[in-house]
Amino acid sequence: MAKSGDLNDLILLIFNTRRLIAERYRQASGFSLLQLETLRYIAENENPTMKDVADYLAVTPPSATALIELLVKSGKIKRLSTKGDRRVVCLSLTIGGKKALAAGFKEKTARMRALLETLSADDRKNLARILKNLLK
Repeated sequence: MAKSGDLNDLILLIFNTRRLIAERYRQASGFSLLQLETLRYIAENENPTMKDVADYLAVTPPSATALIELLVKSGKIKRLSTKGDRRVVCLSLTIGGKKALAAGFKEKTARMRALLETLSADDRKNLARILKNLLK
């Protein structure tokens, strides 16, 4: 059984690795991984609501609203009113949002590739095995 200190060290390493990836991505692309993930979610789900986005990202509705507002102002997404209930707002990508998503995903993949290439082939295999086990 793992010691508590070992688990705490591992948790800290995971958090720090996530932060490193996010910082490197933001420096290169100008927008965050959370914004990119929001665009991806909207692209993959036909006209999701603000609540859908908040639930998916596991953030509060006010946090989702602030995030969406930035993406609307930057022309990446648009709000759509529903016919049945005007209080319900759906979201859709603009052409600019689709382009930003494609470019952002390409940049994210290149950054991740560069980071992972610093590992040996054996370390990459072990990391893949570990991540697959965690996802089960």
